[in-house]
Amino acid sequence: MIGDKCGSFVVVPQSLDKEIANQMLSDSTTYAETTVAAFRSTCEKVREAISAVVKPRLGQNIANALSDSCPVVPTFYCLVKTHKLPASVAHLHLSASTIKARPIVSSCGGPSDRLSWLLVQLLSPLLQFV
Repeated sequence: MIGDKCGSFVVVPQSLDKEIANQMLSDSTTYAETTVAAFRSTCEKVREAISAVVKPRLGQNIANALSDSCPVVPTFYCLVKTHKLPASVAHLHLSASTIKARPIVSSCGGPSDRLSWLLVQLLSPLLQFV
């Protein structure tokens, strides 16, 4: 595991890592279980958006480059907030409820990853005017 702000290397038992992740994922106001069908549907919607918006404006070659034929399912993981660990407690005896962590859902290689890259390229220069 990696630490949140400092990027430090954090060693925790696999069971504790799973307990921290499951504790976060149990928040049904933020997370919901999904299905393969929902992922495929999202992939199809991204392909349709690229065909409808990108292809007519930037051409077939750009549309093909932005369409990923084998997208990766987003990955959930946590970064331990090492700067929030209590100093007065031996770190070996911390429970999952004591450890603060930052949830990350990485969509690298996901269905909208390449389209997101294009948006960053197009919109970043405009930030100077905001």
